[in-house]
Amino acid sequence: MDFLKKVPKAAIVSILACIVYLNTLGHEFVLDDAIVVSENVFTQDGIAGWPDLLTNDTFYGFFQADKGNLVSGGRYRPLSPMFFALIYQVFGNNAFIFHLFNILIYSACCYILFLFFTLFLRRLRLKKYEDIAFIGALLFTLHPVHTEVVANIKGADEILSAMGGLACLIFLLRFHQYRKNKDLILAAVTFFLSLLSKENTVTLLGIAPLTWWMVSPKSGLKKVVKPMLLLGTTFVMYFIIRGAILGWSTLSTPMELMNNPFLKYEGQNLVEFSASEKLGTNFYTLLKYIQLLIFPHPLIHDYYPRQIPIYSMTQLWPILSFVFHVGIAIWALFKIRNRNIWAYGVLFYLMAMSITSNFVFPVGTNMSERFLFFPSVAFCLLGGIAFGKLTEHRKTLGWALLGLIAALMAFKTITRNPAWKDNYTLFNTDVKLAPNSAKLRNAAAGSTIDHMIANIKTLKSDEEKYAIMDQVLDHLNVALSIHPKYKGAHLLRGNAYMYKDDFENAVAAYENALRVDQAYGEAKNNLSIALRQAGREFGEKKNDFKKSLEFLKRSYEINQNDAETIRLLGVAYGMNGNHPKAIELFSKLVEREPKNANFWKMLGTAYHNNGQMEERDRVLSKAKELDPSSFNQQ
Repeated sequence: MDFLKKVPKAAIVSILACIVYLNTLGHEFVLDDAIVVSENVFTQDGIAGWPDLLTNDTFYGFFQADKGNLVSGGRYRPLSPMFFALIYQVFGNNAFIFHLFNILIYSACCYILFLFFTLFLRRLRLKKYEDIAFIGALLFTLHPVHTEVVANIKGADEILSAMGGLACLIFLLRFHQYRKNKDLILAAVTFFLSLLSKENTVTLLGIAPLTWWMVSPKSGLKKVVKPMLLLGTTFVMYFIIRGAILGWSTLSTPMELMNNPFLKYEGQNLVEFSASEKLGTNFYTLLKYIQLLIFPHPLIHDYYPRQIPIYSMTQLWPILSFVFHVGIAIWALFKIRNRNIWAYGVLFYLMAMSITSNFVFPVGTNMSERFLFFPSVAFCLLGGIAFGKLTEHRKTLGWALLGLIAALMAFKTITRNPAWKDNYTLFNTDVKLAPNSAKLRNAAAGSTIDHMIANIKTLKSDEEKYAIMDQVLDHLNVALSIHPKYKGAHLLRGNAYMYKDDFENAVAAYENALRVDQAYGEAKNNLSIALRQAGREFGEKKNDFKKSLEFLKRSYEINQNDAETIRLLGVAYGMNGNHPKAIELFSKLVEREPKNANFWKMLGTAYHNNGQMEERDRVLSKAKELDPSSFNQQ
């Protein structure tokens, strides 16, 4: 291909892409990596897992059948998990290799982007098109907003999808120039592969004819019908496959704030946003995306409720965003008739953003930096054109300014990467930047608990542990003030109180989780343990045997198979003078563990207290037979 003569500058871009992400190679699996890599049973089957990856929802291998509805919306994105499965087959669960894979495909994506810019701008006969292509690709390569996609292994779906989309445009441009059917077939194949990576590149059905229009003579638009019919057929084929695997049922909007950000509390109930609130919040986020492209700070991986406040169309920021976006759309539609490159960039951006804007359909969150990955192609193209004009007229100033901006972008990217080292680092870094995200508060709390458990031997005292749990509770209290029905936060609140040895509050927290979801198995199990520990505390430390018995009875009602609960309940009944009940419970213990001498001795004590001396002697004889040493020491 003749445009491969531009390889040297493309190589620079590719090498820079590797350099700015080198400091992610020592990172662990983080965030959604568990869903598609480290805890996905299909991925961990290696190549043998490919059939399952091709015939199930992408998240199914993590959630499994009984949890498949935890994340709303269907996802058919088998391509990146298939690569992950291949890597797992060869290298195992090696985070270094997976991060290296992400860096390499990002480098390849930047290379392909440069080739697209070069071919496209040359066809437009722009002056110094090679410099413009290089500048645009450089801005894309170094842009800090891409750190989420590259540093998070799961982000490979965005990278592969963009690679396929850009390759499709390249082959479409080649078909436009050379009329070779092999290029048209390759355009369809790469489009299909991009869809198998992530559905977002469906927007190529608008971007492709727009690109064709830009490089066509005024009489040449009719010739776009053939390639667009092929691309349209390719999408229909993908859509049919997707529907056959995920089903055709229309999913109702979930009434859970972590899956539907367009809910708010009215009293104790969650209700949907008004039309004005939904529009206002969406237009505000569109403005936030523009801000991140121009000034990428602060960078946050999580924008869940209520980090993005509720806006209505009567407020200033949504109104400004509406005027701006509608204004540039109208301007671009008028200017595109004359094949204006700025109009092309604007329309490319708006089309690429449309699929994740929440205007077409809800995507489960207000916004996310990864959603900017493919749309930023347009932004960087326009940035390349702007700097190209500046360097043409003010060469020294233009290149100096570009160098400064590139250095700042690289610095921001490199210094942002360490936040993605592990979940504990990521969550506790970003929670300071997004204090109003209930999900991030909950994640910071959970990762802090996990981090403490992993480093429990380094703690010098219980007071140090309690201080850490106080920090956890601060996060969870904020999360629950935002989302009172956040069952996961109630569960973690209970766990934090357990580590503080505050069992009564732990019981209350688990009960709150079960009020939200009566079938919440983990909360139910933890509640039984908290009740047991509360019963132990009131019996052994506070000598309040009546209250101890109340807690232990409730624990036993939940789990009648826990030996420690049965033992403690037997002791509590005995201390409260109900010796027959104690005998019943200790008899259950010896039936379960007939070789446990201590259980036989407890049963003997219960018979003694109940005045059944003959039974006592029989039982104690059995205990002595099992463990003579314990009797010799008495």
